[in-house]
Amino acid sequence: MKTIARSVIGLMALLGAGVAGDARAQVCTNTPLPEVSAAVIPANGFPLYYDDANGLALTPCLDPAAAGFCGGVAGVPVPNPAAAIAFPGNFPVEFPYFSAVATMTMPNGGKALLVHRVLGSFFPPAAPVPAAGAQLVFSRLRIRIAGLQPGGTYTITHPYGVETLVASNLGAINATVDNGILAPGFTGPVTAGSRVGPAFLQWDATLPAAPAGFIGDGITPHTVTGSPCGTNVFKVEGPLLPVGGVQTPLFVVTGKKIDVCGNGVLDVGEQCDDGNKLAGDCCSPTCTFEPLGSPCTDGNPCTNDACNGAGVCLGTPNLALCNDGNACTAPDVCTAGTCVGGAALNCNDGNPCTTDTCAPATGCVHTPIRGCVICTPTTCAAQGKNCGTIPDGCGGTLTCGVCTAPQTCGGAGVANVCAVPLPAATLTLTASGRAGETIASTPAGLSVRVGTTGSASFPGGTRITLRDTNGRSVIWSGVCSSAGNKTPTCTFTLIANASETANVQ
Repeated sequence: MKTIARSVIGLMALLGAGVAGDARAQVCTNTPLPEVSAAVIPANGFPLYYDDANGLALTPCLDPAAAGFCGGVAGVPVPNPAAAIAFPGNFPVEFPYFSAVATMTMPNGGKALLVHRVLGSFFPPAAPVPAAGAQLVFSRLRIRIAGLQPGGTYTITHPYGVETLVASNLGAINATVDNGILAPGFTGPVTAGSRVGPAFLQWDATLPAAPAGFIGDGITPHTVTGSPCGTNVFKVEGPLLPVGGVQTPLFVVTGKKIDVCGNGVLDVGEQCDDGNKLAGDCCSPTCTFEPLGSPCTDGNPCTNDACNGAGVCLGTPNLALCNDGNACTAPDVCTAGTCVGGAALNCNDGNPCTTDTCAPATGCVHTPIRGCVICTPTTCAAQGKNCGTIPDGCGGTLTCGVCTAPQTCGGAGVANVCAVPLPAATLTLTASGRAGETIASTPAGLSVRVGTTGSASFPGGTRITLRDTNGRSVIWSGVCSSAGNKTPTCTFTLIANASETANVQ
């Protein structure tokens, strides 16, 4: 922030028009110019801001939309006020960062003027012309009073000190002290000193309040605060004046605020500035330290983090699960503040037709082996079987178990399923249709010629197939139905007494 020199240019050294005797000044403090931004405004080459001892930062007051707050404060309009400000062709030769002006009428009708300013301008001051490399910023203290006793000694109290001045033989005081800060590229002569600072004046809490973003409205006289001496007044004491002198607490104040918190520069009034206005990083959105123990994160999952109360996030190692970035290790565990990979990942998928590997970025990779074909056998459970033997689906067989009495395998008519055997059932068969044909059963038990009816008893759950002994088609109806279609056989499970009709075609 201080890379731009805080040197001072003796532009006009205490000018006193006809001042008799010595001028003396008492300042309440050693008041340097406000601190200056290291950043410059690319469009015009002037410092982006000045900030004071209270952390109040002001930027050039050039806003066309705020003409009442900024325009004409220095008394020098731009070449073309109807056009936008542009450097250097349509740019003022003098403009304010800060201005506080007090005026009052003296008892004899004379006028008194006090000026405190920080102004942007160009060097040399005798013929200032906006140009790159000639930019400078200077402070101004100006006192002008008329209607005084010629040769009289007067004491002037103001926010930045006390001046003892002698009136000219015309009864006037006219004193100006200008001191400047070098701007980038400026190479003029330098001296030391400043009569404005270390704090800016601004409207106090008395209503009306200053417009948002400004320290005053540049128009209305208002009481102020900010004097480092505690003298927020303009006071004149001396011959021909009442005992105690005359004074005013009212100033016309100009200045545009700029929020410097979050710019990454530790400005006056800031405890910290980490380049953002976020909470949770130990530097608060108002650029103060977040309290001791406040939560924060140092980006390391292997530490438990908290603020130390001085702007630093401190991490205490933990034993949390973590990710070491290698998908081929697991589980990964924090150790001494570092993520340590676990055991190597087992990528074997049990498939003989794949080559199993592990890629650190993605994990297990199963690459098919070209030409390899495998069969996945079925299981007894998958088929709903629990006894006897069934095909395994790959050319072999599976033994599904043995039933416990009184259950038998298929006892309820469902193959390879254990169940208590069903009681014997009678099947009654009637044969009709083509003469001379016979319908028989498998297992044996029924043999019925066309035009007759026969019955036979079978164990409950018996799987029975009926057929024409000559292989003719039959339309079946009853316990076994062909739904009106002609088929040579009809197969069903007999679980209770039933009847069947066979119409031989």
